[in-house]
Amino acid sequence: MAKRKLPSLPALTLEFVSIVLGVLLALGLSEWAAEREHQALANSALVNVTQEVGSNLETLILIHDNNVETIEILKASVGPDLDEEPAVRLI
Repeated sequence: MAKRKLPSLPALTLEFVSIVLGVLLALGLSEWAAEREHQALANSALVNVTQEVGSNLETLILIHDNNVETIEILKASVGPDLDEEPAVRLI
């Protein structure tokens, strides 16, 4: 049987280092891609929240304007006594 020659220590070291560097590079690229995806999701969420706040503000303004108008109509129909405190307080 022929005797197999073992690889030299520098060759094993070079192979080990190249494997470790390859794995570290792959992990770094994976982390970079995940970070980009998370940033895109965060930006999308921020845009959605901003739009929702704007929409809610518009709704509140419309409701407020409607309430002011309704109060003015009630004051006009009931008279000036509407601003006075009621004689009996209901809890």
